[in-house]
Amino acid sequence: MKKMLAILLACILTASLFSGCNWNIFDKEEGPVTGPIGKWDMPIPKINPLGSQNLYYGTEHAVGEHELTFVDNYQETSRSFSGELWRLMVKHDSPNPLYFLKKYAKKLGAQIYPSPYEDRVVFSLKNEKEPDVIWWGDAKYNGEGYELSVLKELHALPDKLLTFKPKEMGSGILNFSFATSSQGKQFQAITVTVPSGVVSATASYYMEKGVLSRKFDYSRELNSIKTSSFVLDDIPQGEGTLFWNFTWEEGNAPGEVTVLLQELYDIPQIKMGDELGALKISGIPFGSARVEVPKGGDVQHADGYSLEGDITPEGDTLFWLPAGFWNVVLEAEGINITSSKSRLVPVNAGEMTLLKLPNALKSTYSNLNAIYEEVDTTAEGIELFETKDLSETATISFAVHDPKKRDIFPDDKNTKVLEGGREVKIIDINRQGIPPSVVLLLDSSGSMKKEMAATIEAAKKFVQGLPENTFIQIVDFDSQARVLKGTTKAEVIKSLETVTAFGSTVLYDSIVMGLKILKDKQRPTLVVFSDGKDSSHDPKDVGSTATKQEVIDGIKEAIIPLYTIGFGPGHDGSTLKEFAGVSEGVYYPANDQKALENVFTAINSKFGNMFTLTYERPKELPKADTPVVSLVMDNSGSMDTDPAEEGCGYRIDKVKTLFHDFIVKLPEECLTQMINFHSSAMGG
Repeated sequence: MKKMLAILLACILTASLFSGCNWNIFDKEEGPVTGPIGKWDMPIPKINPLGSQNLYYGTEHAVGEHELTFVDNYQETSRSFSGELWRLMVKHDSPNPLYFLKKYAKKLGAQIYPSPYEDRVVFSLKNEKEPDVIWWGDAKYNGEGYELSVLKELHALPDKLLTFKPKEMGSGILNFSFATSSQGKQFQAITVTVPSGVVSATASYYMEKGVLSRKFDYSRELNSIKTSSFVLDDIPQGEGTLFWNFTWEEGNAPGEVTVLLQELYDIPQIKMGDELGALKISGIPFGSARVEVPKGGDVQHADGYSLEGDITPEGDTLFWLPAGFWNVVLEAEGINITSSKSRLVPVNAGEMTLLKLPNALKSTYSNLNAIYEEVDTTAEGIELFETKDLSETATISFAVHDPKKRDIFPDDKNTKVLEGGREVKIIDINRQGIPPSVVLLLDSSGSMKKEMAATIEAAKKFVQGLPENTFIQIVDFDSQARVLKGTTKAEVIKSLETVTAFGSTVLYDSIVMGLKILKDKQRPTLVVFSDGKDSSHDPKDVGSTATKQEVIDGIKEAIIPLYTIGFGPGHDGSTLKEFAGVSEGVYYPANDQKALENVFTAINSKFGNMFTLTYERPKELPKADTPVVSLVMDNSGSMDTDPAEEGCGYRIDKVKTLFHDFIVKLPEECLTQMINFHSSAMGG
């Protein structure tokens, strides 16, 4: 419907160009009475068709807002303005008093915009003597003449300091307004200095053109107690004008505020239009990416659009979106990162943008999953343990995981190794022949009574699946830790028959005992099974003599990997995960017996399918001339909290300014990513 109206409007405007020739008949009429400017009881506007204030039947002056509607490039456009505003009431006994106003505007050299309304005239005026000011005139016929709204739009120009002094602006004046404009070709940032007091900075942008409307609202509190210099890097980008309003409270006005607009880098220029544009994202599974409007934005299109993508035959994700800049959010489900964002992704009307995400992103998420997330015990794959640079050659120690328990042996035909993006020559791949040394800590406290029999059977299968000649011992712990008889698979399986569920849980003491048993053993591994917390945390019970910190220190000193298994809903998952992380092991949750069997199978596969691969290193690595910088920022609450609280301070804005200044000085070809973290991490 809006498209039809836009076409109809264009036809009307074209017709009005021809009908406008009849306006020559008004040349025979007298224009409105004018006179010397003289003195006014208010600031004199640059747009002043009558000259003398007394010739208007009403004049007003204030700082306020005004909305204009005019036609730009055959499309109706609405914009909101703020700044100094005059209302000039003109009486003129003429069939068309706006004709004479147009003549006056042309004489000034103003740009007159077509209007969809016959009773309206809109024009703008620029003056070389005032490069930071645009004057706007908006006149509406009222039957006796017209009401002329004159707006003085103050602009902050790139690299030109704009200064205002609130304390000298007079009583009752609690705001200062200006605008910033962009042609949409460069990234803009604003630096504001507030040596004293508090200022609230808000910015707004509204554009309605044809079937598309865009709105952005931005706000920041600039409190000098935190820092005197604020960098606003997160303002809306793209072609258009932002209208700023700085406000303050009576009695807390800053002495002086400076604003510096900078244009820092080239950005893609958006091709605007009524048609939706396409954004295709490849390199990631369908459903793992979504799009969002940049912060503070609202985009509407008469035909509607969806932020939910469609899948292409190739498995890519396709979005149909209005023209503009968008954020692409890659959900990082399952790891300790909330998401990563690609910002300022351009979408052009009637065109397609292809965003290809690198394969490295997938491997990064996989590695983080291995550290932070609950392990999928049914997954197959390769786990890397250690790499060694031997100058002309290098070795990689790795394990092959196969839940189907097949005897998989990698060779130079089914294995490929890349270094620096180049495939290398594999010299040999050997299965690690040294048998492992394993100690299994088995929780037999009273809470295990119902599950003990099934758990013992799962433990027997685990022991039976270990490689031949494995050194294996069981530590059975409840109210105390005991080493069961036997160090061979047959002996240990027999001793498991003696385990019964009873008593409390001395988890910490059992780990200390297990580490001592494994001291100086070859390929040592400690497997910890528990369904609860150490009883030392219960004031009514008796637990370990060792503390949690002593256990952590012992794990670090021993350098022995711990594979921890948390069984059932009551286990201490955070502690078991911490123990595994300190030792570079793995934490496994197991909610039932089936899951427990899978966990034991996953751990078992690490011992039998361990390999060492040796390859010939490339003689020359590809030369990289693109520097890569990764910045990490703590944005937790303590970074923006009263320093009176321990460990806190007003640091976040200072760090942002530091990062801004650092990034601005980087080479243009530099690749940069930003990571912020609090309880979880987010990349952008």
